[in-house]
Amino acid sequence: MVRQTTCAPFDLLVNTHRVDVKHAKWGEWEHRGGHYVKGFVFAGLRRGSDCDFFDLLCVIDGKVAHRFIVPASNAKVTTLTITRRTLDGAGKYSEWLDRIEELL
Repeated sequence: MVRQTTCAPFDLLVNTHRVDVKHAKWGEWEHRGGHYVKGFVFAGLRRGSDCDFFDLLCVIDGKVAHRFIVPASNAKVTTLTITRRTLDGAGKYSEWLDRIEELL
């Protein structure tokens, strides 16, 4: 694992994979259309070839409670939300929960 400089478009280089690390706290957030959603909201994701994976750290009480290793090709958004449904195994990104082996 190699940490990148602050001007690199990704945070880590893990076994030739470019990884962009993001973290979010559980909360209630305003969503499009004025309704609210509860979950972990990861904003500022860069689409395209900036990275190969997003390492999404879900933080509760200052500790990482959940970790999603999502291939950038599966996250074609700039804001990604992990909700209770995703944590229960029924959401769009459920299959990427704790998939650290994707980087190895």
